[in-house]
Amino acid sequence: MALTGRRKGVVNDRKGKGKMIATPPAPLSPSEEQSERRAFEFLSVELVLHFVRNVLDVLSNLGDNIYLFSRLRLLPLSEHRTTQADRFTDYAALLSSAIGLMLVRNARLDVWAEGRVVRKGVLKLEERIEKLVVMEVEVEVTKEEGEAAGSSSAVVAEEDRKLRGLEGEERWLKDRVRTERRKLKQLRDELTDLWWERLRLGAEGVFAVYDVLELETGSEAIRSWSGLTSAAILFSQTWQEYYSRG
Repeated sequence: MALTGRRKGVVNDRKGKGKMIATPPAPLSPSEEQSERRAFEFLSVELVLHFVRNVLDVLSNLGDNIYLFSRLRLLPLSEHRTTQADRFTDYAALLSSAIGLMLVRNARLDVWAEGRVVRKGVLKLEERIEKLVVMEVEVEVTKEEGEAAGSSSAVVAEEDRKLRGLEGEERWLKDRVRTERRKLKQLRDELTDLWWERLRLGAEGVFAVYDVLELETGSEAIRSWSGLTSAAILFSQTWQEYYSRG
């Protein structure tokens, strides 16, 4: 979220002085200052959450490898230390899933908000196009009536100029509508990707909860299905990213 740039100085050239004088920036209203402060705080929190999640993912993978190598007798660790590494991995995976779900929720809210703005803009553009079509018909009728009544060529040329201007504006607006609709499609695709990412993180969270709390009720079945779901979605996301790049 970009911060506004109204605090930049404006350079003026006063007549007769030959100097470039920086005028003071326009003061921000209290509501604008509050909006800027909230935007900066939100961006800072997002960056911190992303950083913490990446650190947790690294620690979780490290704990998994330590546990695996210890079980394979490739690391000289005691049974107690191996269990501690496994427990640490479970907690790191659970926290990473929780932070990931929070980030996905924020991203979905941003996409929804942007989609509403784009959709309203498309509706306004389409309303303008409808008005232009009506105006074109009116100008065409006026032009034909002028030609039938033997009006001067200047009047007919003026109506023809108006008609060409309206047609040009209509083509430009239609191009804008197509561009905005492509953007809406991209936003819908982003929402779909975020939905699958939320499902994957939810499955990982369920698996981690069963490990952290050492639950026994339906443990094997639930852990198997949650792990399979997470792995399948991750494989699909990786393949889609590879396919899109290729």
